[in-house]
Amino acid sequence: MSTALRIGPLCLLVFFFGYVSCQKHNPDGEPPSLTIYCAVGLRKPLENVAAAYTRECGTSVVFQFGGSGALLSQIRVAKQGDLYIAADDASIANARTNQIIQESLAFASLTPVIAVKHGNPKAVKSFADLSRSDLKVAIANPETASIGKTTRVAAGQHWNDLAHNVKMMKPTVTEIAADLALGAVDAAVIWAPLTAQFSGLEAIHVPELDSHKECASAAVLTVSKQPREALKFARFLAAPEHGGALLTAVGFDPIPGDPWSQTPTLMRHHAGIKGN
Repeated sequence: MSTALRIGPLCLLVFFFGYVSCQKHNPDGEPPSLTIYCAVGLRKPLENVAAAYTRECGTSVVFQFGGSGALLSQIRVAKQGDLYIAADDASIANARTNQIIQESLAFASLTPVIAVKHGNPKAVKSFADLSRSDLKVAIANPETASIGKTTRVAAGQHWNDLAHNVKMMKPTVTEIAADLALGAVDAAVIWAPLTAQFSGLEAIHVPELDSHKECASAAVLTVSKQPREALKFARFLAAPEHGGALLTAVGFDPIPGDPWSQTPTLMRHHAGIKGN
C-alpha cells in the first residue's frame, strides 16, 4: 500500500524552495547531523538504517534511546532535536496533541508476544498464565515504554491481577528481555522481533496480544531546525529498498513506503510527497 506523506503548506515550501538533493554540507561547511529520539526496542534496525543513510547522503545521526513515553518527556525538556521515533500509535498521538511533532510516517508493524526461555520450560500457553503464582513475570512500565502500555491495554480488566504477579517492572523493553535471557524471570511481554536479538528466547503468540499490534512511526519535531533533512530520513527509513530491507533483515515487519528518490515529487491529488 502507499504511505505517501500528507503535508501542510509549510512543508511544501520546505521541499520545493529549499530542498537540495542529498545535501552534503551545512552553510557553515560542517556535515549535517540529525538528532533522533528513538524507542530503544528499535535500536538494532535503526542504527543499521542510520549507517546506510550516512553513506547515501553524508548526514550523520545521533540517537537518544529510551522508552517512547520517557523520550517525550526528554523532548519537552530539551526543546531540541529533529525526529521522534515511537513504537506505538498512542505516543505519536500524544506528541501531536501537545504540538511536539509535525509530519509523521509509519514504517513498521510491531506484534507483542510472551517471551520465554527456549523450549518453554514453564509451559506458558496463554495470556492468563502470566498471573500464575509459579511464574516470575517481567513487564515494561506502561508510563515509560510502548510495550508496557500495550500490555496494560491487552490485559484490560485483568491488569491488576497481572501487575500484582509481576516480579520485575523496568523502564524499557530491552531491559526486561535481558532479564529473561539471564534467567531472572520466567516470562516477559516484549515485541516479537526482540526474541531473536537475545540468546535463548522464543515467542509465544496469544490472541490477546496478537490483536494489539502497534505501528512504529517517525515524526518530525516542531523544534527541528532542519525539517527537510529530518523528513528525508523518515522517507529513507520507510523506503522498501532501504529501511524496509534493513528492518526485514533483523526480523521486523516493515510497512512499505514509497520507493526512495532523493528528490520527491508533489502528488497534487492529495497533497502528498512521493519519490519519482
